[in-house]
Amino acid sequence: IIDQRWIITASHCVSGATAPKIQILTGAQNLKNNTGKYYYPDRIVMHANYNHPPYANDIALLHLNDSIVYDEHTQAVKYAYEPLKKDNELVLTGWGSMAFGGSTPDVLQTLTVRVVPYEDCRAAHTNNLSSYVDVGHLCTFNDNGKGACHGDSGGPLVYNGTLVALVNWGLPC
Repeated sequence: IIDQRWIITASHCVSGATAPKIQILTGAQNLKNNTGKYYYPDRIVMHANYNHPPYANDIALLHLNDSIVYDEHTQAVKYAYEPLKKDNELVLTGWGSMAFGGSTPDVLQTLTVRVVPYEDCRAAHTNNLSSYVDVGHLCTFNDNGKGACHGDSGGPLVYNGTLVALVNWGLPC
């Protein structure tokens, strides 16, 4: 949530979709005990250069047809303005699967990850994957087998309570 009527996400999450087919759930941390509220977009605004080059400019805005009501579980995100440094700890949250090909959780998941410098990240992605690591990407690492997975895309990556990035892609999860 960046404003009462605007949501930020990854373009690949909404590419090919129409606004009436999307639902936004706010304020929920447990889907079985859902206390959240649904909102509906009336417009999708994708970055004009999304996926040019591949995996780049993966950002979109969703304009809602109604204003989000803020409460103790639902607030607009704050933005980061300071550059990140190697090994800064970030928090990733999401509803993605817990393992490659696995099922999705009912409870919102969090994971602490560390910033990996751009050059180190490109060097670690061999077999032509380094070309997908663009200057607009922020690389993170925790431990082998831990990280963003299917369903986490478009979710927030936060440093000291401020938004620094959105989940774009990971290898493998």
